[in-house]
Amino acid sequence: MNRRILALGSSICMTAAVLVASQAATAPLAEASSASPFSTSYYVTTSNTTAGRSWAYNQGYALGRVAYSTAGTQWFTVILDFASMKLVGQTWMVTEWDYPDISLADAGELVYQFGLGFYFGAGIDHSSVVNVGLGTNSSGTTNAAGGKALAAQALSTGKRFASLTYRQVNVVGAMDFENDPRWASYGSDKDWFTGYMGVTGRPVLFNYGSANGCPQNAPNPNVTPAKTITCAAGFTVDNVWTLSWSAGAFPVPEIYATSGANAVQWKWLTDYSARVHGSYFTFRGILTQMVACQQKRNCAAGTKYATDNIPAAGRQQLLNQLNAAPKAGGGIEDQPTDIQWEK
Repeated sequence: MNRRILALGSSICMTAAVLVASQAATAPLAEASSASPFSTSYYVTTSNTTAGRSWAYNQGYALGRVAYSTAGTQWFTVILDFASMKLVGQTWMVTEWDYPDISLADAGELVYQFGLGFYFGAGIDHSSVVNVGLGTNSSGTTNAAGGKALAAQALSTGKRFASLTYRQVNVVGAMDFENDPRWASYGSDKDWFTGYMGVTGRPVLFNYGSANGCPQNAPNPNVTPAKTITCAAGFTVDNVWTLSWSAGAFPVPEIYATSGANAVQWKWLTDYSARVHGSYFTFRGILTQMVACQQKRNCAAGTKYATDNIPAAGRQQLLNQLNAAPKAGGGIEDQPTDIQWEK
């Protein structure tokens, strides 16, 4: 398995420094399907109270026990999605959907508790790893200051794991960039992205967004210049590439559609990346919403428009596309993650 970003090296000790983009232009085949388990990500609605911290710790602990009871080294990605950001006075807040806002610092505490739970839940499994994303989305205040604030908080939270004997928890930034006319424009997204990447020592950023309107087939470069091929809401394929793969970003794409349409879009985006920028994507897992659909809506279940993919199916769809002619390299590093509502 290609672990070019997270390498254990000669020991099982890991530091945040190994989470640095090393985007080679070579094209290894996407790895085969895995029977390993998936993780659960959350739309978080709790606050930094004793009960909230216990909830976060317990979810992390449960995933740690999955790692402990599963043969081999597991590589998990978990997104704790705190909804959008906004500045109140001098304090950055996250909106937590329809629940009371909490501070970004409080969100960082919940990320820490989740990671701590995983560490202790994993027990004597000292090699399995979780990347915990401090997650937000681009529906709120999306500017350079917000990007800087989230990067600084992710960095600060991650440093709290430095004293652990085995570095099995990596805190990363995570942003749901949605090229949707109801959300931020690309210009605002890019400002936020630039602010994030400008923080010295910041962890990498996971884009767990969509590729709305991006091509469903191989674009003809003789008809349209590659960088100007359009997606939705005024975004181009190069805009999606920038937010997903430049400057230390990694995609964790939404593979929601049971039809496989989302997998097709991301196959052509990684193909575009190789042709135009010289390197294929490394996907840090994929995101599905099976349980969230069951909790809140049916997501057109049972129709050709269904978006309630199960994690194994979503991952397999993307793998199939990456291995279909023309084959696209890079592959999928981490196990899939399925998002659900905390409450």
